[in-house]
Amino acid sequence: MSEANWGANDAPVKKAGLPKWLFWCGGGCLLAVVVGGLILWFGAPLVQEFINEARDPEKQWPKLQQVLPFDERPANYELGWGSSVLMETYVVNSGQGLVGVVMRLGESDKESVDSQLMNPDFSGSFMGMGGRRDLAKSTVEVQGRSLDILRFRQDAPNKEPTKDDPSGGVAHSAYVRLSTPDEARQVVVQLLAPGSNDPISDEQIREFFAPFHVGSK
Repeated sequence: MSEANWGANDAPVKKAGLPKWLFWCGGGCLLAVVVGGLILWFGAPLVQEFINEARDPEKQWPKLQQVLPFDERPANYELGWGSSVLMETYVVNSGQGLVGVVMRLGESDKESVDSQLMNPDFSGSFMGMGGRRDLAKSTVEVQGRSLDILRFRQDAPNKEPTKDDPSGGVAHSAYVRLSTPDEARQVVVQLLAPGSNDPISDEQIREFFAPFHVGSK
């Protein structure tokens, strides 16, 4: 299969505000605030219906396939969440120690991908939540493509080290940019390695994307 057109199905440009990716990457607990607001506004039954659909793999795998193409549903991969609230987002567990948050952002967030999301000088925190440490930008070769990557350690919001979790909730993470910088809608995958003390390696990244079409195979 030829390389996917990551910028397809472009949406009209809207006025930029708070970057949507911050709700997932900079301070994931902000999503809870949004869900709480939805419950107050629409009522619990409608919100529960939304959550059930977001967690239904039979409905979400075909949608993910439009963003991250594959021929057959990857074996052992679990799709735990998919929604278009704030931005198109899918959470995938590879079963190999990595969790991927696949994000397709709207045109209004394109500039923030370079200026903030993939910027090693930007901490990514919001109101002190979910900051990024030890940022290092580089590239990784995946399926014949050279992809931009930003490795860092992700802080858990307002969490202190404990005996059971001396890391204090800090997880090794990496953003992998699948779209080219000039595409209107940017696709970025945040990889996390929960419980690992080592940075995510190039080989781990290649293994995660192996079932998908990232470049020419």
